[in-house]
Amino acid sequence: MSFGRPPNVETKAGSPPDRGSFPLDHEGECRHFMSEYLSCLKLNKGVGEPCRHLSKRYLKCRMEKGLMSPEEWEYLGFEEDDHTSLASHATDMASHPNSEAIHEWTDGADYILITPDALDFAALINRARDHRSGAVSSFIGTTRDTFEDKTVATLQYEAYGPMATKKIGEIIREARDRWALHHISVGHKVGGCPVGDISVVIAVSSAHRHESLAAVQYVIDRLKERVPIWKKETFVDGTGQWKANAQPTE
Repeated sequence: MSFGRPPNVETKAGSPPDRGSFPLDHEGECRHFMSEYLSCLKLNKGVGEPCRHLSKRYLKCRMEKGLMSPEEWEYLGFEEDDHTSLASHATDMASHPNSEAIHEWTDGADYILITPDALDFAALINRARDHRSGAVSSFIGTTRDTFEDKTVATLQYEAYGPMATKKIGEIIREARDRWALHHISVGHKVGGCPVGDISVVIAVSSAHRHESLAAVQYVIDRLKERVPIWKKETFVDGTGQWKANAQPTE
């Protein structure tokens, strides 16, 4: 745990910490929300106001798991009528510009796209094509219909777009340091991704196949390890679970 815990109601008359001070749970069920909040803070150089919606979501998760009380929620400065479920809160989050907005970056050679729209894999692969290239290698990730013997209905991806874009850019630069590559194109979907739909596309071009094949493997592996993108698997029986990439390293 980091930061100070919200004080118990009985200690309010004492010398409580500033509002906004709360525990950070690196291992628990709410860690994906915590990581998203920390990513926002880092991108905004510690300024909390742009990230308030994310801290609220993290704390709401803790409250629904019984890890903090409604009184502590209110003490931290949130309104009483904010006591809605995470399912209801997700509707509000979907309208936030960093929740399911389109984030796009290119320097002319490489391209990154994070979007709630369906991924056009042909267009992403074409961005990597080059007359100098003898190989264009690609990876396309799709939603499968089972996980641990349970039937999957859909996946829900969430990302803090600016930080995710930054991290993918770092991985692209690392791949370029290792192999002689012409173009790298990466697309990732956010929002709903039903069974069979494409969630991620990576395309890499090079003069020879060995470099592009190795780079595609490197990019998808590092993306899974380091990019702050989370997914919720919802099963046909109505249950679901969140899975997260590793927490951002900086």
